[in-house]
Amino acid sequence: MQVFYRLDNFDHARKGKFTMTDNVYRKPTIDEMRRISRADPEYNHPTTEEGKRRKRMREEAEKAGAQLLEELRAAGFRIEELNDVMRIKFNSKAAIPILLWWLPRVDNSDVKGIIARALTDKWARPEAQRPLLEEFKLASDQLLKSEIAGALEVVQDDRIADEVLELVQDRHHGPGRMPLAAGLWKFKDPRAVDIAIKLLEDEDVIPGALLAVGRFKPKKAIPYLEKLLNHSKPGIRKKAKKVLERIKISGV
Repeated sequence: MQVFYRLDNFDHARKGKFTMTDNVYRKPTIDEMRRISRADPEYNHPTTEEGKRRKRMREEAEKAGAQLLEELRAAGFRIEELNDVMRIKFNSKAAIPILLWWLPRVDNSDVKGIIARALTDKWARPEAQRPLLEEFKLASDQLLKSEIAGALEVVQDDRIADEVLELVQDRHHGPGRMPLAAGLWKFKDPRAVDIAIKLLEDEDVIPGALLAVGRFKPKKAIPYLEKLLNHSKPGIRKKAKKVLERIKISGV
């Protein structure tokens, strides 16, 4: 299961100002996202400043992704628009070479994020692992960094443990590391447990670290979890309490 944390304001997210809860929820489907967008009065009123901005961003993304769409269509994929690229992951591994070729060559953050989300599936392992690592390091946009990290969280395994364990501890990458922290429990590398515990003190990724620690259930995490019971955010206090109770019952 992939973990998604709510981003209450995507403009704030792009500036690194993430508003996150510790709630895990299902990612909306493409059709649901389209309905949500079209229900937004700003979306349907291109004369407003917000409407103009969105229209400009869509046009820029469509232009930047035009050649990608052409190649995918030529390869036999039925794609009507850019967002349909994310459906590819349910179809065929034949798209991997095309997606990975364009990933480092597209400058538009929206298109790059769509490619990353198209690679968010185990079928993209191991080919997508290192290209995604490189893109994560290069990304300055926090939302894009989080989208790439979300793909890494799904395709990662111990073949890239060294790189992921290093990146998830690097605070220069900000809250975009959240999915990497959440996925630490998937590693067999013994260092992952201690790193997950250490990240309970990193404000940018506490919700993700709590998820990983909850999977590991190490008793040595108890003092760190007890500190979080007094955290300023109710969601973190609630989650820390649940993880703490789980560890006390079955910790190792």
